[in-house]
Parts: sequence; structure tokens; C-alpha cells
Amino acid sequence: MEKKRVFLYLQAALCILTVIILGTSVIGIYREGALWKAAGHPGDWIFTPEKAREVILRVLPVILCGCVLTVTGLLQGVMDGKEELPPADTETSRDLICGRVKEPAEAMIHERELQKKLRIGGWAGALGCMVPVLLYITDGRNFESTDLEAVMGALVMHILPWTAAALVILAVCALLGENSMKREMAAAGIRLKEEKAAEAAGTAAGNPADDGAACGVSGAETAAGPAAETPGGSGTEAAGGAETDGRKTALLRGVVLAAAVVCILAGIYNGSMRDVLFKAINICTECIGLG
Repeated sequence: MEKKRVFLYLQAALCILTVIILGTSVIGIYREGALWKAAGHPGDWIFTPEKAREVILRVLPVILCGCVLTVTGLLQGVMDGKEELPPADTETSRDLICGRVKEPAEAMIHERELQKKLRIGGWAGALGCMVPVLLYITDGRNFESTDLEAVMGALVMHILPWTAAALVILAVCALLGENSMKREMAAAGIRLKEEKAAEAAGTAAGNPADDGAACGVSGAETAAGPAAETPGGSGTEAAGGAETDGRKTALLRGVVLAAAVVCILAGIYNGSMRDVLFKAINICTECIGLG
């Protein structure tokens, strides 16, 4: 395996590990705080700057390693080889291939109808999952308590499963639809070969001499094309210019990232993070009317 690919995999693994540690830490803090409040301390905060600082210090080595790898990759120009390619869009590829077919085959028509049913069924299932969510949100009895954390916790517990179910339904239908598009493209490819074979047979039966002359001319043009169109040295110069521009861009990204990290650390140490946290809490509670 290439060193560049190993570097990218390691960077991605560190990012995923950071998200997992932060997510589990937030859930752990909430569970401990909820138990503490239920034990007879209703006025205490569940999330505090001290607990947040403890979690950040716990995950700080992983974050620093990820930042170091990111800066190193930007400076060294380590990038995914496929980033310059356009994103793979199965639907666009299907439309391009099927658009060349004069008369769609029965298999193509069947797959297109299946894709339509999957699209409608997926959105119908997702909307059905949203009905309990809307019923819970529009019921004012669920928001009568003045305990914001209890209200938000109950809201998440009632909404999250239905939202996850809707996303799963959409993902499954999208995956099945993509597989159906691939089968349609395969059927379109077979149909194109059949149509080209039929056209070639008809042309050969009608004008065999003209076909031979046309093939000779096209073959000569194909043989002379690359030699006439490829100037010497231009490919090397273009590659050198692209490499220089890539290194400049990587250096600029590294400088911006380092400045952002320095500003974040400065805000944490001068107490701005605590002020922003309290302002966000006050604004949210006052805005939604639960404070």
C-alpha cells in the first residue's frame, strides 16, 4: 500500500477517534449529571466549563496528533488522487448511457419503474416516521416543565429514534435505487451493442465500398491525430506549474489552520469560551421561551 494512502487512512482514523471520544464523553457527562440531579440536586448544572475542560484535556493528544498530521499533509502536498475527478454520480451516468439508446429494452423499462417506486416509497416512509415527531412537538404538554435539560432530554429520546428510522429508510431505498440504476446501465450497454450491430449489418449490406473508404480515412486520421496534437514539452511544463501552485495552496492552508488553532487556544485561556458558553445558553433559553 502506498505511503500516501496510509497517511490518509491514519488521518481519517484520528478524526473518527476524536468524534467517538467526544461523543461518548458528552453522553457520559449527561448521564452522570442527570443521576446527580435526580439524587436531590435539581439546581446543579449538568454541563459545566470544568467538565468540558476535563473532556478536552482527555482528548487533546488525539486532536494535536490530528492537527500535526493535517498540517504535515498540507505542507507535503499529500492529497487523494481522486480529488480532481468529478464526483461519481450514478444517476448522471445512467442518463448519459440510456440517452444513447433509441428503443429501450424491457429490462430498462422495468428498472426505471422500480426506481420510481423506491423513490416514492422511501419518501413516504420517511414522512410517516416524521408524523410522531410532529405530534410530539405540537403537543404543548410536553413543554410545560421549567427544567430545560429534562425537557430537551425527553425531546431527544422521543425524536431521535423516529429520525434515525427515517434516515435508514431513505438510505436503504437510495442504495436499492443505485443498484437498480447499475442494472439499467448494464441493460442499456447490451442494448447499445445490439443496435450498433444491427446498424453495422445494415450499412455493410447497403454500401460496402463506401464503408471501406470511410474506415481508411478515419484510421489515417486516428494515426495522425496524437502526433499532430501533442506538442513537445508542454505536458512537463504544465505538470511543473500545477505542482508549484499546489505547494503554494498547501502552504497557505497550513498557515490559516495554524492561525485558527492559535486563536482558539487563546480564546480558551483568556476565558472567552466561558463567556460565549453563558451567552449561548442565555440566548437559546430566552429565544425559545423555556428560560
